[in-house]
Amino acid sequence: ICPSFPSRGVSDLTKIDMTDPFAAVRNSILDAVQQAKTQQDKFVADFEAEAKKVQATALKNFEQAVKSHQANVDTSAVAAKAAVDGLVKYNELTQAHLKALTEDRLAAVEKILSAGADPKAVALPVELMKAEQDKHAAFAKEAEALLKNVADSVSKPVQKQLKANMD
Repeated sequence: ICPSFPSRGVSDLTKIDMTDPFAAVRNSILDAVQQAKTQQDKFVADFEAEAKKVQATALKNFEQAVKSHQANVDTSAVAAKAAVDGLVKYNELTQAHLKALTEDRLAAVEKILSAGADPKAVALPVELMKAEQDKHAAFAKEAEALLKNVADSVSKPVQKQLKANMD
């Protein structure tokens, strides 16, 4: 290949029209333009292929993010329901305790009033207070167990989802 004409061989020099002094230059420029176009076409094809890969990865990641977000919303709903259900149970437990406490106090007042001058009447308020304290202690233990159960019911799905998000 002739160094002055990179894409033409020596035999091509005989095809050059000597009446046109710029024919060789024009042919070399056209060849250079054709090579540049070929390289540009290859670059565009390579770029489009990479862009498709990036787009596919981005779409996959987006879909995964949407699924994770939906799972987070679902988990929040489950946790909120567990919290509300637990608080309803706690409210029912508290109301039952307060009702029993009121009934017990009314019964205690009746018992004290009916004791009259009996010497045992002095010890009666102490016995009634002791019984009331025992009921308060039992209520506190039951309420503690219920609230712990509520906390577990709320935290377990959240922890499970956090773990899934990290995977």
